[in-house]
Amino acid sequence: QGRRSSKQQNTTIRDSPLPKEDDPQIIENSKGPFKTLDEPMLLALDDDDYWLTPLHCFVRKNCVEVFTASSTDAENTPTKGKRRNVVAGQIGIRCPHCNKMGGNDIAGGTTPDKGENDVVEKKVFHSRGSVYYPNSITNVYNATMNLLQRHLFFCPNMPNEILKKYTTLKKDDARSGTSKMYWVESAKSLGFVDTLNGIKLSAKTPPSPPQVKVARSQNGEAAAARKRTRDILLSVDDGKKGDVKDDDTQLSGGNIDDDASPLVGPEDDKFTKFSFLLMSQMRRCVFTEADRLGKRKNLTNGFAGLACRHCYGGFGAGRFFPSSLKTLSDTSKTLNVIFSHLERCREVPKSVLDDLTKTKRTHEIERGNMKFGSQKAFFSRVWNRLHNERSDGLKIDPPPRSVAKKKQKISVSDEPEPSVDELKLLRDNIALVTGKMSEGNMVHSMMMGGFANPAILNAMG
Repeated sequence: QGRRSSKQQNTTIRDSPLPKEDDPQIIENSKGPFKTLDEPMLLALDDDDYWLTPLHCFVRKNCVEVFTASSTDAENTPTKGKRRNVVAGQIGIRCPHCNKMGGNDIAGGTTPDKGENDVVEKKVFHSRGSVYYPNSITNVYNATMNLLQRHLFFCPNMPNEILKKYTTLKKDDARSGTSKMYWVESAKSLGFVDTLNGIKLSAKTPPSPPQVKVARSQNGEAAAARKRTRDILLSVDDGKKGDVKDDDTQLSGGNIDDDASPLVGPEDDKFTKFSFLLMSQMRRCVFTEADRLGKRKNLTNGFAGLACRHCYGGFGAGRFFPSSLKTLSDTSKTLNVIFSHLERCREVPKSVLDDLTKTKRTHEIERGNMKFGSQKAFFSRVWNRLHNERSDGLKIDPPPRSVAKKKQKISVSDEPEPSVDELKLLRDNIALVTGKMSEGNMVHSMMMGGFANPAILNAMG
């Protein structure tokens, strides 16, 4: 119980959101007026590629559509268990390919709310989980992910071409810290509002789509990310698999336009071949909101980092932001992580990857034979070029390190000497507890238990 209470005391208590019935904004939204969609529409917007990964851009354009439920939809939607009733005019999302074949109108083919419950078996052969009714705008993203996981590869109407493109894009490890926020804000710009009866399409003028506002130092990052996303989508549309290249790309990255001096130069090849070759595959980048993921949440926008020069511009993938020189030079925290990305990156030439793999085997041996301080000197030069030789002239300090509080140790010499009265009281108490124990056994037990004050034992003789 003591442990549980201490954990509960250390747990941060978060304010839970208001229930729908008590939320003033939802109550106001529920008053209407509303409208319905004459035809289903896509979630895709023109600026998706500024905010989302290529995979999500593709999904919003090819794998999901939005519609308003008809009275027939409401009647045919199962409402057993935790499922909420679906009402006419409620916004739902569904597989566009099943809809074209008329497969979404069959009873049992819908899943209300978040799609957390299994769908009952259909009376005719249609894939399950093809329709979802998210109960709030924030759950549109989750419902879409559920549709992809539970329906996409089981859909009898899904074109093979769509599946192949989706599979190709899913191989990328791109992530965006602004993704979920954009899904919510873009849905609001389409006119979606949360009501007491799920999502509805408001007849009022919707807010504008999310605006792309970046600092001057991040303009290049935003443009590169958009270009990278469009190039990937175009390559997938053209039928290119994007497999690893097998060419003689130069280590200096001559096919890529860097806006400043390279991170490594001829004077740096005196350190291990692996470190030099690895850093040669990197170029500068700066931190943006899309990079705010995991342990990066405390970084400041514009903070300098490393990016894979082969896939520069990709969301989240191939972007590294060591917060200190120590982290940058750490083999497990940075070097191995970068190498792991290069192994997966579809843009890295095979010849470069082979050289990296070969030099990695001898990295530790070479480092052991180096002069003391060589590693720190090498990465100090890289750190200095990243943070102190920026083309924009900015200098953004790393986040302050959190210092863990050390427990204060009390030595034996710091403990006060016991008084005569304390000794007598202690002996009397021990006699009551130990009963017939001899004094020698008693002292031995106290010392073995680790709770006896050495000063007291000395005074006891």
